[in-house]
Order: sequence, then structure tokens, then C-alpha cells
Amino acid sequence: MVVLECCWWYPLPMKAHAVRVGDKGRLVIPVDLRVAAGVGPGDEMIAHAESGRLLLETREAIKARIRDQARAARGGPGVVERLLADRMADLNLEAERRQSHAMRNPTVKKRSKKIG
Repeated sequence: MVVLECCWWYPLPMKAHAVRVGDKGRLVIPVDLRVAAGVGPGDEMIAHAESGRLLLETREAIKARIRDQARAARGGPGVVERLLADRMADLNLEAERRQSHAMRNPTVKKRSKKIG
């Protein structure tokens, strides 16, 4: 195993392993790389070649990468995320107001509506 130091173009330390392609084209992925990638026995991986490199990714990793790229292209969170964030802020503000009111008026009880 070779440990590569951090570089300006790769912000985190990475471990590199020498692996050999078997007679039938099979690779054995070392345990610590499988653990780091969250890959277990029987998991499906998507393989593709890019710039002379062989890349293996899970479908979930690909979906997350595409979502991140789309979010960056839109310039941040989408409309739904902004609306949800605004609604949560409104709910939190309302909860704070109710708590503040209850602390100032401890004897005030909730009134129930009479039907009929």
C-alpha cells in the first residue's frame, strides 16, 4: 500500500493500492477501499473509463454527484428547497413567539371553542 500526501489538487490524503487484473479480467478491491466507498459483497458498481482511468462508482454516488452538479449549475438550492427552508424559518419563528408569550403570561390558559 502506498500513502500519497495531500496535494493542492487533491484536498484529502488518499491511499493507493496496487491491484492486478486476473486472467478473467477480475479485480480484487482491497478491504479499506471497499469500506471507504461503502461497498459490500454483492453491491452493483458502475464502471467507466475516463481520461485513461478506470472508475468504479455506486449508483447512489453517481446520483449524488449529478444532484450536486445540478445544484451548482442552478446557483444553489432549488425552488422547493428554498420554499421548505422559508416555511421552516416561519414555523420556528412562530414557535419562539408562542414560547415567549407563554413565559410572559403563565396564567393564560388556552380557550376551547364551544360547539352548539
